Amino acid sequence: MEHNARVIWRKDYTPGLWVVRIKPDFEINEAFTPGQYAELALDEENGKIIRRQYSIASSPTEKQYYEFAITRVEGGQVTPNLHRCDLGQTLWINSKIKGKFSLDHAGVLENVVFVSTGTGIAPFVSMLRAYGVNGGRWKNAVLINGVRKSDELLYKAELENLEHDADGRFTYLPIVSREPGWAAASPAAKHASRKITEGRVQNVLEPEIYSALVGIELNPATTQLFLCGNPAMIEDVLSLLGPFGFKEHSKKDPGHIHLERYW
Repeated sequence: MEHNARVIWRKDYTPGLWVVRIKPDFEINEAFTPGQYAELALDEENGKIIRRQYSIASSPTEKQYYEFAITRVEGGQVTPNLHRCDLGQTLWINSKIKGKFSLDHAGVLENVVFVSTGTGIAPFVSMLRAYGVNGGRWKNAVLINGVRKSDELLYKAELENLEHDADGRFTYLPIVSREPGWAAASPAAKHASRKITEGRVQNVLEPEIYSALVGIELNPATTQLFLCGNPAMIEDVLSLLGPFGFKEHSKKDPGHIHLERYW
């Protein structure tokens, strides 16, 4: 395996959570679709590349690097070594970008809800960077990101700035589950839309609570949801919203909920 890329930037949020930019040796000529992933690797085992898939957080208009949000998995074959990669470290990246998790299956949307846990926020950041709030892909967008501790809220400042400039067309809802009192202590607590920022992402997807927080009805006739992250969260959301008329999307049976399970 020949390394064909190098680390050019990184930001550590916690001892095991970081965002990294990787510049390939090859030219980034083809635009990927926001929501897709790349394969990264450092090592081989028995002649086979040990690779893992990571959603791209950068916009397809960025031609100098790919950006990824990564969590170190203790005992994992790849992330502990990736975590040790400092600036200048070389590694391997697959030049072919893959994945079918995108807005293309939903067309132009009235209301879109991005629901993520942890680093599952990455594909949605790519979408927001690519399309913006005036990109013509939706009328209103909501991004919900659930984490355990507030220092795990990736892209928080960027998303708050986007919300500030969106003139009501974008709502950012960070949810913290294991830090009692965070909501009251957060500067965002002064906003009416931040009445509930503790617990799990499922809490704010109760239709009545969602409507009160966002000011828009959670209705399958006008809303598409994109879920990315912990499979348990995804199953809980499917169970929660099923009785309200939401169903998982497939090619044969179009629905309202699009999925990307992270492990």
